Amino acid sequence: MKQIGNLAVVCARRQDVLLQVGSEKVCVHVGAGPERNTLHAAWDDDDAIQRIVHELNFGRYAAGRNGLHTAQQDCPVGRGKEKSA
Repeated sequence: MKQIGNLAVVCARRQDVLLQVGSEKVCVHVGAGPERNTLHAAWDDDDAIQRIVHELNFGRYAAGRNGLHTAQQDCPVGRGKEKSA
């Protein structure tokens, strides 16, 4: 459960990312519209959360990759492609 704080800090710095915590699950929504992806893990699974943090900082979902950016953008509620960490 130590990594959830790190995840919150990473998500707070990115306006293209939405963090949801509830029902013993952490969900991170990245991007908007049909390109929106969702990563999820159990809220107490530090290894999975650490992998999500890595993906947001350096991996597939790093700012500047695949058209992702940190500027404000509308994120309409919609169905994204769900990815498990």
